[in-house]
Amino acid sequence: MRYRVARALSAALLVAAATLTGCTVTVPGTAVLATGQPIVVENLSADTYGKLSADTLTDAAGYWHSHGVDLYGIRYRQWDSRRGDTPPLCQHSSYRYPAFCADGWMAWDHAWVSTAAGKNSLIPRMYFASAVARAVAFTAWGDDRPAVRTVACLSGAYLSGVNKSDFPVIRTYGQDIVAYARGMASTDPLNDCR
Repeated sequence: MRYRVARALSAALLVAAATLTGCTVTVPGTAVLATGQPIVVENLSADTYGKLSADTLTDAAGYWHSHGVDLYGIRYRQWDSRRGDTPPLCQHSSYRYPAFCADGWMAWDHAWVSTAAGKNSLIPRMYFASAVARAVAFTAWGDDRPAVRTVACLSGAYLSGVNKSDFPVIRTYGQDIVAYARGMASTDPLNDCR
């Protein structure tokens, strides 16, 4: 077992060493790809952080589409607490960070994205990856409350192309680093992460 974990972490580090190319938006520290069909976001702000959000979601939806999961039917909505916007409620709760609701939508606070990206641009990408992972679990398996390890594994699969220098951020903010590593090393995340 220890050998498999060490092997998965080694593989994840090798995969994480790959650099992103073809950038459409750059926020200091990390490039964001915008591949695939653009995601339509309600109330999207026309600034760097709005573009970071939309490009991250477009990239994630394209990645999961290549694995047979269609995330284009989800409603995506940005709201901004600095403008006094009212956050949407999911089962009587609201979230500032990107969150998926099994009612078929994902929402986030623009102010949260800009603050988090100011610390490290990978932080909002990790939170978007986590929200998207929950959407993948729901869309692919009907699981509206996936386990933390499942979310971390699916997030790791999508984030497998991060720069090697960003891997410490994953270790700091990741909920289950072994599951992230398993996802990062996976070529079949829908089977490996379930």
